[in-house]
Amino acid sequence: MSAGIYQVTITDNNGCTAIRSGEVTQPDSIYFEFLSTQPSCYNTYTGSVSVNNLTGGTAPYNYLWSNTLTSPTISNIKSGNYWLKVTDSKGCNRTKSTYLDQPSDISVSHSENKPTCPESKDGSIGLTVSGGIPGYTYFWTGPDIVNATNKDQINLGLGTYTVTVTDANSCTKEYEVILTSANPTPTAGLTSSDPDNSICPGDAVIFTASGGTTYEFFLNGLSVQGPGTAYAYSNSSLVNGDKVFAEVTSAAGCKAITDTI
Repeated sequence: MSAGIYQVTITDNNGCTAIRSGEVTQPDSIYFEFLSTQPSCYNTYTGSVSVNNLTGGTAPYNYLWSNTLTSPTISNIKSGNYWLKVTDSKGCNRTKSTYLDQPSDISVSHSENKPTCPESKDGSIGLTVSGGIPGYTYFWTGPDIVNATNKDQINLGLGTYTVTVTDANSCTKEYEVILTSANPTPTAGLTSSDPDNSICPGDAVIFTASGGTTYEFFLNGLSVQGPGTAYAYSNSSLVNGDKVFAEVTSAAGCKAITDTI
């Protein structure tokens, strides 16, 4: 029987009648809202959803969530769709759904300037960061990091650099950059006109370097010729135990040391 006003007429055997009326009422429909707290970080189980402003029906109420929990609040949940069925003491029920949102994932990309040569310290890394909750901080590790909390880094040599980006919600993203040199180390070579290193006093020995565009020759650790484009060095006053090597420089300015003769 639905809610409304009803009238009944009663007639006895003598034809006498009596009329009575009454009203059938029903509780208000069950109504509720959701109170949600989204996860603090992307793809984490830190969110919650609660029943809020529950009215109507007849208390007490039973709860059944889409994840099978039966409390008024579900916690430690990730982003997604959730529904709740509320049933009152008379078996009346209502089902509603909600979507629990989340921050976007922190995204990191970079631009780089490679070190000119393997021995150079002129490389740099520039970061681009988005997502999460802005208000980012940075912490770098790597072989040539001076100020670890700067967003961008300069004066870097080759190697592996890692930055941890933290947003305003303390969510983190780790990102790695491997810097390689823009130009290779030259392949330096040094030969002698006396390959077996056996000379007589006063004999001239010619040392020839290769692999670069400029050369500097050293005798016993001291510079004796160059730097310049001349790739040969001659000496007629060598004595037993003298040592000669050359520093070879490529067109890009990269350097290498030859073996010692």
